[in-house]
Amino acid sequence: MNSVNKLLTNTNSAFQWQASFAIVIAIAIVISLSGIAIHPLESHEAYVLVSAQAMRDHQDWVVPWFNGEYRLNKPPMNYWLTAFVAWLFGGVNDIQPWHARFVSAIAGIGLVGLIVLSGRKMFDLATGLLAGIMLATSVGFFYYTHSARPEMLYAFFCGAALTAYVYARCAFVGSVPQQIYSLLIWAAFGLATLTKGPQLPLMILLAFIVDCRLGHLTLKQSFMLLKPFSGLLILLTIVLPWWYLLQQRSPPVELAHSQLSGSLLKPSMFNAFSAYYLYRPFQLILPWFFAMPFLAYWYKKNDEKIQKNNYFFLLILIILIPALILSFGPQKRWYYMLPSLIAMFLLLSVVLVAFLRANLNNKYKIRYFIALLIAVPSVFIIAVNTPYVISKDRMAEQNMAITAYAQVKAGKQLMALDVAPEVFVYFTKRKVLEFYEMPKLLSEVARVSPQQVILLIKNDRIKSLPEDIKYLVLEQIKREDESISLLQLN
Repeated sequence: MNSVNKLLTNTNSAFQWQASFAIVIAIAIVISLSGIAIHPLESHEAYVLVSAQAMRDHQDWVVPWFNGEYRLNKPPMNYWLTAFVAWLFGGVNDIQPWHARFVSAIAGIGLVGLIVLSGRKMFDLATGLLAGIMLATSVGFFYYTHSARPEMLYAFFCGAALTAYVYARCAFVGSVPQQIYSLLIWAAFGLATLTKGPQLPLMILLAFIVDCRLGHLTLKQSFMLLKPFSGLLILLTIVLPWWYLLQQRSPPVELAHSQLSGSLLKPSMFNAFSAYYLYRPFQLILPWFFAMPFLAYWYKKNDEKIQKNNYFFLLILIILIPALILSFGPQKRWYYMLPSLIAMFLLLSVVLVAFLRANLNNKYKIRYFIALLIAVPSVFIIAVNTPYVISKDRMAEQNMAITAYAQVKAGKQLMALDVAPEVFVYFTKRKVLEFYEMPKLLSEVARVSPQQVILLIKNDRIKSLPEDIKYLVLEQIKREDESISLLQLN
């Protein structure tokens, strides 16, 4: 209790700050790294693993490949780091799911460190530490540190840009530290762009510009803070070499119609009416969503210490601007808001810390909250080390893919009809022939002989196979909202 009181009253020593920071990072390490090797592979993770393996095998670190075709959907930073981790641990010839998840886990740990540092700088140590604990024990953190997808890495680089901006804003105008932090903003934006694209960095940059205006900075002060010319040069230095080489090595038609060229960026006024991004991303902050009423309560109460803080509205901008802009896009993905996690949890933390400080004399409330801060991390740590959080559907699909691998290893050709085969591409280590029309499938089956084919097919499509095609059902599984079978044709 005494240590908690010192943190809440800002009378803690340097040792307490360092020890508290170490404890929060340790919680993040245990939660993010536990179980990363036991969770079954998910289809989007397969893209990362296969693309990283193909880059290594072809010694081509510019153009991503998947299943024998160009994979021009995402920039390559996540592929590069996955291959690096595999090399570091001696598994570069057979990249494993945990290699890619390790990248996400380290990014998640880094994000927790960033939120503590930025929270300490914007508010105080107690706010930063509480935000770090809540982030490390959130659903969004748990899920995406255990996923090979680039989402957590993207969130880390965007969070690094926000932290650098806060430190630059706190430094003396024109000082060397401010110049360094200002350039770090753009370096982080460049690395984020190489991870998943420039969309969120641009939205966060817009939040910085609005914040400069709200902070009554002069135009000269804003330019010195954001360094748009030298900063943009740094960003282009990071991004342009890969983009230039990609254009040299990829067919123009393929690149022009790819996600890398913005094929998904088709804003529409009609999309915004769903308000999806104004409510669904709160799933990321479970189970700490319960603190939302505190946020509304303290704001309504007009707590001057909170609202007059220079960074309170910056955090709101980091959430609101991406939510509004993304609402006009065609895709509704709650994890697109992961780069706003730092802002979400700092807002929750600042009002919870204010609540605790208002109740310092109520030992029962303080003890109950401390118990909660111990219980939630404990539940997460236990959960990640049990099989109960493992998706049964994903495990069944992985087992089917292993069955398919045994057949492919014996010389069979795996084909798929109206079934996404990403997980099967990874486990079989071979190209899976994909078909969406029965005649084309039958033509290829006849060419190679039915006896040499194993087929992935939806259960309701089996009856459409010709009567002269005999088959043996090797396995049947339910995958999300569909049932699929693995058939041995005869």
